[in-house]
Amino acid sequence: MREFLDLCGIPNKDGLAEKPDISSLTVEKIVATAHRLIGPFQEQDIILYVASAAVCVESWGELFGAAADKLLAERAARK
Repeated sequence: MREFLDLCGIPNKDGLAEKPDISSLTVEKIVATAHRLIGPFQEQDIILYVASAAVCVESWGELFGAAADKLLAERAARK
């Protein structure tokens, strides 16, 4: 998703990361980016995107996995 990568500062072409360097990202920044996109996009879609990034890009697994876990925990706490 282009908007997500743009907000995270990850260079991309139409949502495809061109240089997947995430050294400047934190779990908090990923979660904050997700929060900004909830509304224009469905919450479950954003969480799925973050979780997918954790398994689709090997070097992103730990960071995006932790962010997905945090987003899921927030959602569960509201239910």
